[in-house]
Amino acid sequence: MSIYLDTSVLVAGLTFEPDSARAQALLSRRAAWVISEWTAAEFSAAIRTKARGGFLATDQAPVLEAALADIMSRHGRPLPIQPEDIRQARLLVMRDDGVRAPDAVHIAAALRIGAGLATLDTIQARVAGAAGLEVIVP
Repeated sequence: MSIYLDTSVLVAGLTFEPDSARAQALLSRRAAWVISEWTAAEFSAAIRTKARGGFLATDQAPVLEAALADIMSRHGRPLPIQPEDIRQARLLVMRDDGVRAPDAVHIAAALRIGAGLATLDTIQARVAGAAGLEVIVP
């Protein structure tokens, strides 16, 4: 089974956060990881937010981008987000107002391709499980 990687796993796995060890352990497993274009965009935004906040040296952004590119190159092309994913994400948000729209887009994409979802976000995990996804919380 393919496992769709949420941005939270990649950011924790490639930077220093309280959940880094758990995320790194998950990423070290051999699996059919799926990374979407949306995940890559969120990752780029997250590391730059960390840099602006002083939690990451600015010169580390290109290093982390290269690490993400390496992971992505080993697992095929990034999964494109489709208009149906956005429509499905809206429905997920309407059903559970605790989930953020960007997180619902990840859930919708994983649902569309029949993948499990790896995430460190407890709300996203709950909503994904309720939607019928296998959820992996490292």
